Amino acid sequence: MTYLEALTTPAAFIAGAILLAGATSAQAQDVRWQASTWGTPRAATAGAEAWAEEIARRTDGAFQISIHYGGELSAPRNNLDNLQLGAFEVANYCGGFHPGKHPASMVVELPFLPFKDPADQRAAHEAVYSHPAVEAELARWNAKWMISSVLPQMELIGRGDAVDSVAAIEGLRVRALGPLGSAYEKAGAVPMSLSAPETYQALSQGVLDSVAIAHYAMASYRLYEPSDWVTENLAPGTVNCPWVVSMTAWDTLPQEYRDIALEAREVAYAAYAEAYGVAGDKALQTFRDDGLEIVSFSDAEREKFRNLAGVPLWQEWIAEAEAKGLPGQELFDRMMAAVPGK
Repeated sequence: MTYLEALTTPAAFIAGAILLAGATSAQAQDVRWQASTWGTPRAATAGAEAWAEEIARRTDGAFQISIHYGGELSAPRNNLDNLQLGAFEVANYCGGFHPGKHPASMVVELPFLPFKDPADQRAAHEAVYSHPAVEAELARWNAKWMISSVLPQMELIGRGDAVDSVAAIEGLRVRALGPLGSAYEKAGAVPMSLSAPETYQALSQGVLDSVAIAHYAMASYRLYEPSDWVTENLAPGTVNCPWVVSMTAWDTLPQEYRDIALEAREVAYAAYAEAYGVAGDKALQTFRDDGLEIVSFSDAEREKFRNLAGVPLWQEWIAEAEAKGLPGQELFDRMMAAVPGK
């Protein structure tokens, strides 16, 4: 039998088909995703970094997610839009950047929610993001929710006279996103919506009096440098800055990789909890070393703020959501029911 004849036998065809299928399968398993965020590697990105590392480890490097910082791929406010356009496969955004694009999910940003730790936030966020109304609104941006950043409480840091009471909030020009901005507005402040990288210059130049942001982020963005004081226990709430993936990319992902990506979220949340604890303690020490006044709100003043901007804003949000045709009450109840012992 000649070489050419050997290649044309049925057995050879079968063997060739098997080899071709194996090669195609191997090629299909090689996945490279790009993720867009802002700033630099920090506590708020630690979970996503751990998630990507765990995925790469469990696939022996076949499925890799490269995280791009500093707005390298997109301006922070445009991450969701550019994900929809297919510019990258993973996007990080904050709800307060554009609440009108995903109004149903904004329920998780209401002030004074009874979340005592990242586990509570995670449970509440998973309950909300698995609701069909929220899945549908993200789908309009070709997005699928993957991980919450479970950000710590947004304390205040600022210049001038220290803010140590609800009365002192009146007239304050404060960077506060979403419903948290509404809470400060209830106390007479002027909320402004800026991304975190924009806050240093705005505070330094006097455009802002204060910034509502987590302690670790105050240190990451060096906001203590132009500041005189920082609160340590106001704890009015936090913002929601989730990581979402492109539905198009997700739908083409092998099932094995989808399972791994979902399971790797456990590693992500463990990394977040550790990173926030370490970074928060380190930030407070940095503020003390820099000479900032550490401000404590009394229980009476915190209760006054809660009564002013807690339940009233919950009720307002529910009514406004229902007026827009959204299941506001259902979403709120679903979120609260997900937090044990609230």
